[in-house]
Amino acid sequence: MLPTLPHHAPDRPRPSLTRSSFLLERDFPAPAAIVFAAWSSPACKARWFSIESQHRCLDFRVGGREFLYGRSSCGRRFTYEAVYREIVPDTRIVFSYDIRIEGRHGSSSLASLEISPRGEACAIRYCEQGIFLDGLDSPRGRFNGATLRLARLDGLFREKIT
Repeated sequence: MLPTLPHHAPDRPRPSLTRSSFLLERDFPAPAAIVFAAWSSPACKARWFSIESQHRCLDFRVGGREFLYGRSSCGRRFTYEAVYREIVPDTRIVFSYDIRIEGRHGSSSLASLEISPRGEACAIRYCEQGIFLDGLDSPRGRFNGATLRLARLDGLFREKIT
């Protein structure tokens, strides 16, 4: 006789998983080394990446971790924890990360940043593949967040030029 599996609790939403991927391409008015430094320097990254955080740390090396804890604009507690998988200075960064919302696992992603010199400027390709769990996080939110962060980064480079 087969074992009886527990039924889904009626007071909790059914578990769900949504897959998504996107690619963002941008030209930045800064050399590749400066763009790379904006991702690898804790002080610089804090100026453009994410929202207000109560705790932030960045150990930028292969196997190193990045951790943010804070509240989103709608007041929900979140944690962001990344692991750097590959780093090629001024050229490429590959990392994976998890988002927790109110203590629950909301999503997991694999992301890559490619930086290509263009004279005194550079072009980037940011690619992300993610899974979004139980409706806590969404592909649209992730895409919009990444787009906003790259716009903030572009703004920092333009401030330095003007």
